[in-house]
Amino acid sequence: MNWNFKKMGPAAAASLVAFTAVLNAADDSQMRNLENRVNALEQKKGAGGMINPPARPVIKNGADVFFTAELLVLKAHEDDLAYAIETTSAPVVNGPNTGSAQHFSGKWGVGVRLGLGYNMGHDGWDIGLYWTHYNKNVSQSNSSGDCCTPCTSFFQPVYFPKDYSASGTAPQIFVTEAEGKKWKLSLNLLDLELGREFFVSKWMTVRPHIGLRSAWIQQKFKVEYEQATAGDSTNFFAAPGTGVTALTTTFTGAREDLVAMKNNFWGIGLRGGLDTNWGLGCGFSIYGKLAVGILWGHIHGNQKHTLSSTTTSLQLTNVKNNFQICRPTADLMLGLRWDTTFSDDSWGMGVNAGWEQHYFWGQNKTFRFDAGSGSMDERDGDLSVSGAHVGLSFDF
Repeated sequence: MNWNFKKMGPAAAASLVAFTAVLNAADDSQMRNLENRVNALEQKKGAGGMINPPARPVIKNGADVFFTAELLVLKAHEDDLAYAIETTSAPVVNGPNTGSAQHFSGKWGVGVRLGLGYNMGHDGWDIGLYWTHYNKNVSQSNSSGDCCTPCTSFFQPVYFPKDYSASGTAPQIFVTEAEGKKWKLSLNLLDLELGREFFVSKWMTVRPHIGLRSAWIQQKFKVEYEQATAGDSTNFFAAPGTGVTALTTTFTGAREDLVAMKNNFWGIGLRGGLDTNWGLGCGFSIYGKLAVGILWGHIHGNQKHTLSSTTTSLQLTNVKNNFQICRPTADLMLGLRWDTTFSDDSWGMGVNAGWEQHYFWGQNKTFRFDAGSGSMDERDGDLSVSGAHVGLSFDF
């Protein structure tokens, strides 16, 4: 045993020394590799000593101010805007009916986006304020039933308080004409952005940005229903109960129902995103933008329902619906851009054209108020505004 130990001891010691030498050599290799990586990063630094040099236009002896102006051609769409159901056969009162929904449909309109910003001296940051405006009577839809004798098609109103006869029953209502008279949308967005555009390769730049958004979204709706005859009942809201006065106004002949609604939103909140620019050469590039935000604000809703005939006019309801709300938003853009400088780089100019999409969750807060039972059915449809843009930018 002693002989074996005496023979194996030196061998084990030699192996331990060799293993330690290998570890030291590995550590030296790792240190050299780290030094090489640091040197490589230092060699990639720009003239300003930054690994990702800024990509904003460099204007000689300029004020570092930039201005943007874009012309927008947009179309609005909103969920839950059906205003009537057109029956495809003679209707059955309080029975099964078949038909198709009639919706407001958007129209193309013109808007504008203006921006003013400043290229800061700190690390190539920029700060800008952008205003987007779009105002349009975006829809007017007319629908008339087949009013030959006998009538074979009618409309069931969506925004319509139920009629109640003197006995307290609630008959199903049909009209001979339904018209979505107006959907007016006014959209104003004010965005404050702090960002930095920088090179990630020779032909690509990115610009992460954060900031604030304030939004004013005002909507007005008018729906008109017409009935050629007196209808299923002539007495309205004859509700039983102590202290409740029955409304027994009688309408004779043709009658007209006008429902006017407002749905206004104001909000403010945080917003952030990423802009990308993919260089093609000769000043051309493809740009893409994505931004998301969440806004806290107020909804101010109102619905008025006026009933009239050749002899009588009566306002049935005037209901307000005001409350606080939080809603997310999203913005997407894709387009082609061309940039250049003039007068020995004393000012710069860019031209761009592309497509954009703006999405606002849960903006449709119109409602159907059942004045007979006191219940209210509130919508929750999303609003989207999309279309083309073309613009100019100047750097001074």
